[in-house]
Amino acid sequence: MIAQVAELVDALVSNTSDSNIVPVRSRPWAQSSTRMSEQQKNNGEKQLAMDRRYLKMARIWASNSYCKRKKVGALLVKDKMIISDGYNGTPSGFENECEDGNDTTKSYVLHAEANAITKVAKSNNSSDGSTLYVTTSPCMECSKLIIQSGITRVVFQEKYRITDGLDLLERAGVALVHLSETEVMNN
Repeated sequence: MIAQVAELVDALVSNTSDSNIVPVRSRPWAQSSTRMSEQQKNNGEKQLAMDRRYLKMARIWASNSYCKRKKVGALLVKDKMIISDGYNGTPSGFENECEDGNDTTKSYVLHAEANAITKVAKSNNSSDGSTLYVTTSPCMECSKLIIQSGITRVVFQEKYRITDGLDLLERAGVALVHLSETEVMNN
């Protein structure tokens, strides 16, 4: 529609001799839809590259976990800035042992997402409108925290066997991006 209007205005301008009239083609908003789709494609490629980098960083952050069974890392990013981080583990002041003698995860172990969200709550930052990068998809409890904290996008690598957390996030309108290990590490 804009391109058609631009052509019509160009035709009218070419029939006038007023040198102050700027041709429509030089106006950014009147560019063709083909050019806009190229810009959108480039923006999408840039976002994908950033998503991969932040997920790689979340994987590195997961290595800080003392948990034996599963190490998970999370980063909260807003305006291209990391505003919080977290990994799964016990609360501050507790022993750094996530599993009991039967190799069962202790009930008070915090998930990486919960650690990142509670850490940002103690800072001067706001998670409203941020993106959460996490190595494993969120559980139901963490998904509730994600929704309540205003996180609008979740990028994750591994899909956890129970997907009710993802279902809840989708229902709440949180954008979900799943990038496999191959997509993250080989690019």
